Amino acid sequence: MVVNLCHPDVLVVNLCQPDVLVVNLCHPDVLVVNLCQPDVLVVNLCQPDVLVVNLCQPDVLVVNLCQPDLLVVNLCQPDLLVVNLCQPDLLVVNLCQPDLLVVNLCQPDLWLSTSASQTSWLSTSARLESQQYYGLHVVSLTAVNNTVRLPGSGTTLRVI
Repeated sequence: MVVNLCHPDVLVVNLCQPDVLVVNLCHPDVLVVNLCQPDVLVVNLCQPDVLVVNLCQPDVLVVNLCQPDLLVVNLCQPDLLVVNLCQPDLLVVNLCQPDLLVVNLCQPDLWLSTSASQTSWLSTSARLESQQYYGLHVVSLTAVNNTVRLPGSGTTLRVI
């Protein structure tokens, strides 16, 4: 399914179970898509004001490759999540235990590794040898009041 490649004011599409969904590649004001269980989801490649996508269990999710103001994606349990490749102001991602999480590949350099029993910021070179993806450099960060300020970037990651 490929729907609505440019300029809707409001788009709500496909609330349950597509196999492949590619939606809305240009400039929506509000986008809410695919609330249940797609296999592959690629949505909204440029500049939404608000994006809320895929609240339940995709296998692979790639969303919002350019400059959102607010991005909330994938609230539960993906196997692989790659989100927001450039410069968000506020990023809240993946609130329930992903196996692999890669966030914000252009400023900051950030890697968050989680499991069912443990959440940790990776900072050791030993872990980097086996877990360096997309040329990411891992930095050691500390959460204060559930908020992490990313060094040098002006970007805040809320840790829920």
